Amino acid sequence: MNQLQKTTEDAIGIFQAGVYAVQADRLVRERLIFEGNQLQIDDLGEMHRWKLHPSGRIIVVGAGKATFGMLKGLSASLRGLDSQLSVIGHVNVPEGTTTLSESDLAYDSRANRINVLAARPAGVNEPTELAVRGTKKIIDLCESARPNDTVIFLLSGGASALLTSPIEGTTLAEKVQTTRLLSQHGAAIEELNAVRRGLSTVKAGGLANRCRAGRLITLVISDVLGDSLATIGSGPTWINNPPNISEILDILLKYDKNQNQFPRAVYQTLTRLASDDSSSRSQSWLTKRFTKKERDNECELVHIMLANNATAVDAAGVEAVRRGYAYWMESARQSEGAAEDVGRRLARQCIGLKNQPNISCIISGGEPTVTLPDENHRGRGGRNQQLTLAALTELQKLGASSSDWARMTLLSGGTDGEDGPTDAAGAWCDAKTVASYQSQQLSPQDHLNRCDAYPFFKNTDSLLITGPTHTNVCDLRVAIYDKTH
Repeated sequence: MNQLQKTTEDAIGIFQAGVYAVQADRLVRERLIFEGNQLQIDDLGEMHRWKLHPSGRIIVVGAGKATFGMLKGLSASLRGLDSQLSVIGHVNVPEGTTTLSESDLAYDSRANRINVLAARPAGVNEPTELAVRGTKKIIDLCESARPNDTVIFLLSGGASALLTSPIEGTTLAEKVQTTRLLSQHGAAIEELNAVRRGLSTVKAGGLANRCRAGRLITLVISDVLGDSLATIGSGPTWINNPPNISEILDILLKYDKNQNQFPRAVYQTLTRLASDDSSSRSQSWLTKRFTKKERDNECELVHIMLANNATAVDAAGVEAVRRGYAYWMESARQSEGAAEDVGRRLARQCIGLKNQPNISCIISGGEPTVTLPDENHRGRGGRNQQLTLAALTELQKLGASSSDWARMTLLSGGTDGEDGPTDAAGAWCDAKTVASYQSQQLSPQDHLNRCDAYPFFKNTDSLLITGPTHTNVCDLRVAIYDKTH
């Protein structure tokens, strides 16, 4: 990589500061404390304390992009645990997130009893048969728990694909096809998660309903705008919001009015459940799946939010001030819509900073969507790259001059280090990006139309590549217009 433009170097540094603030291992290590037979968790100033039963076990389960990092932090915390207490467990994580050295899980030898399964390929955020098998192990551990046991569930973004158990009547392939088609049609993350929850036996409280421990503590790193516990990872331990089957059918019909795109078995299963509540088969299935089971002991359910998108945005703002910028910031609380629209809006805000005497940096967070073109015309990229390319084309339409570009950088990246099926977290655009694409006679609009942002930014040396970050709190964007140079 050539020497970076100063505003680009600063934008990358601000982005990195936001990501560092939500590092999973540090968050767990600092907030979860074992002292002998006691467990303490700092819930943003409110301290939760539990006395662990001497004959009980700590059962660690989890799924998500940040889960291995969370496990690393938990391993450090376990050093203070009474040596007589046993620790076992299983977690599902993506490939590429377990490449840390073995010493990272050697703070306490008992952490080695927690099996780590790389359950899906890197950059492919879809469930696999390996994830189904790993989920079965997680379910078995929760069902085998005893009243004296404490289950700690490590939950982070990406868990929807890593914690998967299709409902009776559908296959994994049919579930994957359904969510893939919804993504291609630009469905909002809330819609995707609603469908995932309805097609699963483990989501929407399914895991909590199977847990026989006396206590189930869920540690959460949120990748969902608004931090809905029913939506993060599709809510495997949140029993208060069961799926609405009729609503799920409405979502499918919204994108498939003729009912000829999504698998027929999915329609048949959901239609049966929605229309035949009085039948013994449907009613027993719903009761077994969604209602908290009668049992001798009542499992205590606790959810602790460790970090979210706002955490990263706030930390990025602190770094912006350290670097001499006055900033305006925003963390979205709901779906932002199309990545192209978000990018164009950010471009207009960025160029507008030259007329704002007291603001030189915009920091925002969220998670837009991308509607993919026909497969025959589709290129390669991710929503952050698409957003950045849309911003570049908008700035060119607005007549951004060479003087503007020399003072300006716009960057967008995924805090998990992944952006679509690529090895990049996102991309940036600056004066060097413009000079490079013009000298190569590339067409930004053509690449934008085909969702082909990755090769465009690769050719202009403007890809943001971080590798797996071991965390995930949606996307982080930085736009700078430096009026001092």
